[in-house]
Parts: sequence; structure tokens; C-alpha cells
Amino acid sequence: MDLEVPKAPQPYRMQMTAKVQNYRVDTKRITLDLKQLKESAAEGFAKQQLIAGNGRGLGTTQQDFLAGQRSALYRGNQILDKASQSIARSQQVAIETEEIGHEIISEMGDQRESLLRTQAALDGTDANLVQSRKILKSMYTRVMTNKLILVVVILMELAILFGVIYWKFFR
Repeated sequence: MDLEVPKAPQPYRMQMTAKVQNYRVDTKRITLDLKQLKESAAEGFAKQQLIAGNGRGLGTTQQDFLAGQRSALYRGNQILDKASQSIARSQQVAIETEEIGHEIISEMGDQRESLLRTQAALDGTDANLVQSRKILKSMYTRVMTNKLILVVVILMELAILFGVIYWKFFR
């Protein structure tokens, strides 16, 4: 189940993580119960042997008791095995998740470096654009000044031309 937790959709991950933790707690509880059951079975068996004369001639009730203890022990072992397998799968998922996390962190570091280089390039481009705007503005000012001077020169030439024509023909 631990292997399935990272693959699960985000809303279900918390529920699945809680279930895994509950299973671990149950496994510990079952392990303790199993130990206690083994100890009580061993004590019960020893008592029965003492009562029955050092284990000779056990009665059917005693055999039933021992059979019940064995079946309970077997079920406990099966539950413990399943829980152990679940824990092993959980550990494998945790390892895989950690590896994926390291890969993501590495990729994010590379992307950060790329973004920083891009930002530096954009800052350089911005500085170049500002300088280009200043140059274009000064060129525009020069062009307008040159046009104004040209218009003034043309008007002066026209004035001189009209003055010469007036002086030659009307005087």
C-alpha cells in the first residue's frame, strides 16, 4: 500500500498515509499479542503437563486447547507476515519517492540557473534598448534641426530671389 501512496491523487494521499500508519500500529499490536499468546500457551502447556503427569496421557480437552493455541499462533504469524510485506512495500515506496524528490530538486536547480542567466541577458537587453532610445532621440532631434535649418535657408533664398526680381524689374 505504501507503493501506491505517491501514485494516488493528492486528495487521497493523506487518507492512505493514515491507513498505512494504522496498519503499522496494528502490526506492532498483533506482534505483542502473538508474543503474549506464545508465552501463555507455553505456560498453559507446562501446567497441563504437570497436571496430567508430566505430559503422559493428555486428554482431549487439553489437545483441543493446544490445537486452538496452534491455530491462533498460525493466524497471528500470517497476519504478521502480511504486515511485514506491507511495511516492506511502504519502505520501497518511500525510497522511490525520495529518489524522485532528489531528481526534482536537481531539475529545479538547473531551471533556476537557466532563469538567472535569462534574467541577466534580459537586463543587458534592457540596458541596450535604453541606450538605443537615447541615440534615436538624439538622431531625431538632429534631423528636425537640419530640416528647420533647411527651411530657413530656402525661405532666405526665396526672399533674396524675390528681392532681386523686384529690384531688377520694378525699379
